Amino acid sequence: MFFSEYKLDYRQIAALLVLMLPKGERWHLSIDRTNWQFGGLDINYLVISVSCRGVGVPIWFELLEDKKRGNSSEYDRISLLRQVIKLAGGKKLCLYADREFIGKDWVGFLLENHIKFFIRLRKSTCLLWQGETKRADEWLGDGKYLVMDNVSVQDSWLSVALKKQDKNLKKEEDYLIILTNTEAKGALAAYRDRWSIEATVATVFFQSIKGRGFQIEKTHLQDHDRLRKLMAMCAIAFVMALRVGIIYNDYVKAIKVKNHGYKANSFFRHGLEKIREAIRITDQFDKILELFWLNFKDYDHQFN
Repeated sequence: MFFSEYKLDYRQIAALLVLMLPKGERWHLSIDRTNWQFGGLDINYLVISVSCRGVGVPIWFELLEDKKRGNSSEYDRISLLRQVIKLAGGKKLCLYADREFIGKDWVGFLLENHIKFFIRLRKSTCLLWQGETKRADEWLGDGKYLVMDNVSVQDSWLSVALKKQDKNLKKEEDYLIILTNTEAKGALAAYRDRWSIEATVATVFFQSIKGRGFQIEKTHLQDHDRLRKLMAMCAIAFVMALRVGIIYNDYVKAIKVKNHGYKANSFFRHGLEKIREAIRITDQFDKILELFWLNFKDYDHQFN
């Protein structure tokens, strides 16, 4: 009944998810896809998330058309990001994205809306610099590192930083080429530092709602409206567990750090276990609710 008849306001869902974000003048965004197949149906979500303590809080998501097994279109991305701009309420945005998220209209939209970005390019991308056009990898030649400002790419004048990577990597991974609307110097470091986080951000969320968590891919739902509702419910459950995990780590007992330097459990997994315990033990549930609401003061509640 819920999935077939109930109407969700996804802006209200997004408002709830935004409440889980920490204070700060800038949102670091990642855009990514997750997909699976059910019979002959391709289920393909496009998701924008905001980094929160090394984990992504998904704030807007759409289902791509069935025929889109692979990349999203520029229109899909622009439509998605328009919603996030509204949610941001004037906050500065910085976007990190992989090679599939490129295009003239997309880049133009980012520039028009003053969104700082670091987007990886394919090595075959043609770049016009200093009056000459070459493929990105040809510009680097035998060199190891190159920064290029005032480069014409995607019909805009931008900056590009290039680096040759470990020769043992896969063919498409042998170059790291970053497009940015800031200075080229520092773009590689910014992308590496943030995208390593953002890749984990996306991975943690997608793994948490799929095989290692809620197993959303086992659904037999096929209708797009119902599938979007399912994603919304999983996103809320994920964020609630994430928040409980962060609260317990910060105010009750820190998650144990193992010898290799990583936490024994992610914030999400830690929070999910605490919620499971609370369901079995009533006083534990009351304690979680008290911690949950009391600590909302540490988060930015502004929403326009």
